[in-house]
Amino acid sequence: MKARTSIIIETLLQLSLTLSGLYVVLMSGPAGSLVWCLIAATYVIFRLVRLRVPGRDRTTTARSIRTRLAFALLASAVGLTGALNAVITPADYGFDEVAVPMILLAWAVLHFGYSDVYRDEAAMALARGETPAIEFAGDATPEPSDYVYFAFTLGISFATSDSSVITPHMRRIVTWHGVLSFLYNTAIVGVAINLITSYS
Repeated sequence: MKARTSIIIETLLQLSLTLSGLYVVLMSGPAGSLVWCLIAATYVIFRLVRLRVPGRDRTTTARSIRTRLAFALLASAVGLTGALNAVITPADYGFDEVAVPMILLAWAVLHFGYSDVYRDEAAMALARGETPAIEFAGDATPEPSDYVYFAFTLGISFATSDSSVITPHMRRIVTWHGVLSFLYNTAIVGVAINLITSYS
């Protein structure tokens, strides 16, 4: 897949996720959530496939970091909305079946979004002739998959593992990422307990 085509597909998927995510947050319901799940699943699969092709992602051109953050935060809002609806909405409303995959997909989309933020921050630092704020172990130039690794490691363990964060600005971004990850994990546990009690 050519880099330009890949970027266009990713942008279209992100736009679709953003618009459908806003609909889910403002006009929540099973149908809208199902559509969002289908788009999110396509996006996640697309990103996973691209991880198998190192070097084809952009590593030096940064998009707007605010746009990346807004995308990640919208994914968070969609996931938490799904958790609340799964707990509050009666089972006969039919939302429980959609809520679980929606939360899990939103969790993955959130971390992919933050991986883009970290990558763009590094690209902007390099363009200014500065050292990137995240240092990975080893001497190799970080690939886009390294930033995905960093984001998902933080989302799962709330730790930066074998990477170092060296600037206050990046520490603030990482802190908020960790807080959102904690809220997600709490929501997932809450939905799991709700489903267990509903069907027991």
